Amino acid sequence: MGKEPRLSIIIVNYNTGRLLDGCLSSVFESAPDADVEVFVVDNASSDDSLERISKFRHQLKLISNQENLGFARGCNKGLKESRGEYVLFLNPDTELMPEALTRMLGFMEANRRVGFAVPKIYLPDGKVQEDSIGPFPCILHVLFYWSSLGSIFPRLKERLFRKYSLTNEAFKVDWGTAACLMGRREILERLGGFDENYFMYCEDVDLCYRAQKMGVETYFYPGAEILHHRGKSHHNQKGIEDIKRRSLYYFFKKNRGLWYALSVMALTVLMASLKLVIVFPLASVARHSQRLQEALELYRFELRWHLKPQSISYVLSC
Repeated sequence: MGKEPRLSIIIVNYNTGRLLDGCLSSVFESAPDADVEVFVVDNASSDDSLERISKFRHQLKLISNQENLGFARGCNKGLKESRGEYVLFLNPDTELMPEALTRMLGFMEANRRVGFAVPKIYLPDGKVQEDSIGPFPCILHVLFYWSSLGSIFPRLKERLFRKYSLTNEAFKVDWGTAACLMGRREILERLGGFDENYFMYCEDVDLCYRAQKMGVETYFYPGAEILHHRGKSHHNQKGIEDIKRRSLYYFFKKNRGLWYALSVMALTVLMASLKLVIVFPLASVARHSQRLQEALELYRFELRWHLKPQSISYVLSC
């Protein structure tokens, strides 16, 4: 039997051919030879994904699904096939910067108490993706999101919504995004991988939440950096927004209880209604204000989604 790889990289793909090509190129440019195995889990892509990655066929292991299983199930399939001491879940719309893998592995080796680590993630415009880490969702976040309390109590907002764009030191966080999340195999196996009830979104939050309850720490490590072409892999934005909300409410109900989830729904309806009452007259007068029109559409969408019988039924039954 051959030597066990030090690192397993798992990339779940669905119709992201061009982006996946760039992602794999960056992986093989930065991966230390012989210590890394790479899995591409393809969720029945209908684009040219498989054709594009054929040039890497001798460097990766392909798992082809007959249907789109979603992100959590796709990751778990790759996890079961992998053998590395460390596992890196990586989005196909990312690109590793030089030495990112070596530095992340070095950080994990030097800090045995750390179970998961997320690097510094840049967006194409050069800004840092600040929502790649954060505190676990709670009803206070909903209140701050919909109200102006963040402006009134900036210090409290800062505590709730940790910012790290100017931070060059590693620090502990509640959760890190699975767009690029490295973890120890032993911990992932104890957790049973991702909760497959999440199709996508919030599965990483849930994983870190369960890990923290086991005493496992998640860290932001800015010594490693990647680029994230966020949003370029999605085409049906309304469908994505629906999945995001379903995932969030599943997290609330699973980890905080039904009444908590229903309370968040009620608060969102209340705050969105108040915002709509304020913004609608302004948007009617200033029809050419893109900002007001976008805000109006957002509040309408939130109300429609939260008041739909299907949404309420989902929260009650999930």
